[in-house]
Amino acid sequence: QRKRFGLLMGAALLEGASVGPLIELAIDFDPSILVTGFVGTAIAFGCFSGAAIIAKRREYLYLGGLLSSGLSILLWLQFATSIFGHSSGSFMFEVYFGLLIFLGYMVYDTQEIIERAHHGDMDYIKHALT
Repeated sequence: QRKRFGLLMGAALLEGASVGPLIELAIDFDPSILVTGFVGTAIAFGCFSGAAIIAKRREYLYLGGLLSSGLSILLWLQFATSIFGHSSGSFMFEVYFGLLIFLGYMVYDTQEIIERAHHGDMDYIKHALT
């Protein structure tokens, strides 16, 4: 258990270190980007995870197929725009549609973890990585 937790923390450290140069570039461009991103992410995570926790059991687990279909649409749209060219409208659609899909995945994954825990699977390290 201790070794697996150490590996989880090592993976988190490496992921944080890999994002470091991008964060440095964002701070050089506009320092408020970091604070805005952190606050926005914290609020979204809190609200959507709270919704998943408060909801009835398995209420949002049906979203898995719908979210996967939305991700597939994003993939094909990105492929099409790489061939036929980008427009500002398609870019904005990809950004906001992708945001909605991944917020949905946050709710779905939280409900899936709750359901697994209800059935006795308390392996929080595995839940954090899958």
